[in-house]
Amino acid sequence: MRVGYFQFEVRSKNPRHNVNHVMNTLNGKHFDLMVLPELFTSGYLFRSKAELVHYAESVPDGPTINDLERFCHRNNCHIIAGLPERDGECLYNTAAIIGPCGYTGKHRKIVLSQYEKSLFDRGDTCDVFDIGGVRIGIVICLESWLPETSRRLMQQGCQILCNPASFGGTMTLNAIRTRAIENMFFTVTANRLGEELEGGIHAHYRGDSRIHDINGNVLIYSRDRESLAIIDIDPVQASQRRNEIWDLDQELAAIQALLTSWR
Repeated sequence: MRVGYFQFEVRSKNPRHNVNHVMNTLNGKHFDLMVLPELFTSGYLFRSKAELVHYAESVPDGPTINDLERFCHRNNCHIIAGLPERDGECLYNTAAIIGPCGYTGKHRKIVLSQYEKSLFDRGDTCDVFDIGGVRIGIVICLESWLPETSRRLMQQGCQILCNPASFGGTMTLNAIRTRAIENMFFTVTANRLGEELEGGIHAHYRGDSRIHDINGNVLIYSRDRESLAIIDIDPVQASQRRNEIWDLDQELAAIQALLTSWR
């Protein structure tokens, strides 16, 4: 399976430019799965929820998903696209999955920072999606810092963990490598580049996107410039490795019994 990420400088509050830049860059490239950064259409910083509403879209009926559906159909590929979603009165930090047959599903960010809580509502599902026989899960940036969602995805058979992100420090890189090691799946992290200044907040995005194998080894990475990276992996390795090492259900039941006895 050919998987990759596109790391680039997202233009704040300019969805049309960002979507066109992605499609122009990816057009004609051969890949099965591509991960884009968190909130790649809009940027991350907003003065208020009222401002964010203007850049939030319906999923799957909004213009970005419609454009990517046509793109994925023409290019026979899947894309994980981070964008602000509007659903009635609620706003979500969402990653949508689009494939050759159209919209496949979405993950709404569950783990929110204090800043994000002023803008977004919390998601409430943690699902694995089947794309051409490969099982993928999604954690959005900060969600990788906590092991619970990733473990839940692994229990559902996740083979590739996709991580749309917007970060400036190194914590997410450390966390996502740990998630790969402890759950024995591949991880694809797509971070953005550039700077944002809004409401007294100055955010710098470092790049450093990368793909880890099931042992936490870096297969490919980018530094601080625009980069499209695509490599071949074998997702079946994730399932095989876990089956070789343990009977997961048995081990988790034993751990739970011990924890209960210690109370």
